[in-house]
Amino acid sequence: HALPALAQAPQTEDWSFARLITQQTKAYAHYWRMPVTRRGLLLALAFAATASGLLTYLGAWLNAAFGMTAPQIGLVFLVTGLASTITAFSGGWWSDRFGKRRLIVISSGLLVAVLPGLAHVTTMVQLYLACAAGGVFLALREGPFQALLTELVPAQQRGAYLALRNFTSQITIAASAAACGFLYEHFGFRAICYFAAGFSLLAMFVAARITDPAEA
Repeated sequence: HALPALAQAPQTEDWSFARLITQQTKAYAHYWRMPVTRRGLLLALAFAATASGLLTYLGAWLNAAFGMTAPQIGLVFLVTGLASTITAFSGGWWSDRFGKRRLIVISSGLLVAVLPGLAHVTTMVQLYLACAAGGVFLALREGPFQALLTELVPAQQRGAYLALRNFTSQITIAASAAACGFLYEHFGFRAICYFAAGFSLLAMFVAARITDPAEA
């Protein structure tokens, strides 16, 4: 599948901004028509929607449900971040041995199991364990996802495809954060946890339908 001229733009004086935008739009539409690259973009959407609402409203919920102060909330994020960092370091090693797609499916499935329980914790031990587990499973799939995306298109098309992936993620972050604000106000943090779990389930099913070139 050839990229529609985005990577082969002629370097001439009449290469106007409007024409460049037109060529970019055609290139991006090209990726939506291809099932494999469309699934990669759906994965980006699902990943962004899973994390954005949780991270945006977790602090507010910790304050409302547990009466935590700002330093205490920061400690929860520190523990979650450390768990994510340690896992991300080894995630690439695991994906190289067991497959990027498989690791994304497994970690997304674990998130589906863990996230609904986050809003039901009643003790500090349960809270820290749930947040650490969520951080681990989120980080476990991020490295394999980035690596898998670069293999879905030829090298000369990766810049445009990754730019579209970033665009998709940023739009999703804004939209899901706004949606989760409505959910938090009307239904509480529990609704956000189920919202995130639902998108993790979507990620699991989409990843299962992507062909990992390393497994082919």
